Amino acid sequence: MQHVIVVNDASKDNTALVAQQHGAQVINLTLNEGAGAATRIGCETAIQNGADIIVTIDADGQHHPDEIPLLVTNLLQQNAGIVFGGRQRTPNMPIENRWGNRLLSVVSSHLFGTSVGDTLTGFRAFFATAFPAIKWESNRYSFVAEMAAKVAHNKVPCKEVTISTIYHDNKKGMRKRDGIKTLFLLFWWKITW
Repeated sequence: MQHVIVVNDASKDNTALVAQQHGAQVINLTLNEGAGAATRIGCETAIQNGADIIVTIDADGQHHPDEIPLLVTNLLQQNAGIVFGGRQRTPNMPIENRWGNRLLSVVSSHLFGTSVGDTLTGFRAFFATAFPAIKWESNRYSFVAEMAAKVAHNKVPCKEVTISTIYHDNKKGMRKRDGIKTLFLLFWWKITW
């Protein structure tokens, strides 16, 4: 059985209304808490609802929801605790994103031994039982890097599958300042964990 949870992070558009009209469980946050906090709240709610498998997907339309079965099938067949949907670094990927993603993935690999090429993807499937080992503290965009680092640090078996990606708007997602903060946080996590 599928159950869709939408965490409306204090958006002023019709997100909550449209999601409810399509049968999703909507959690409305009164203050903008950030992508990391919203995703954590969604995952915790899914677990409280009895979910065995959780799939996270960015709300910016960058991923195809019809590829969810690809991640779930790989999760079930590949003996993994989590499957990352790895975006292709194609020419239509904004150059800033391409190089920033590559830099943060390489640093994460060197510091933590992460074995995925796209540590910043928001499209992931994992077993609810893996959540305690990968649960992140970051409330903003750096949560994706923290989650990937915790996967490696806590030796959660992981796989990566190639997904298609749509780029509508260069201004959405992680910005330069978020990337710089995440880079420093990777070193901080390495020192403090």
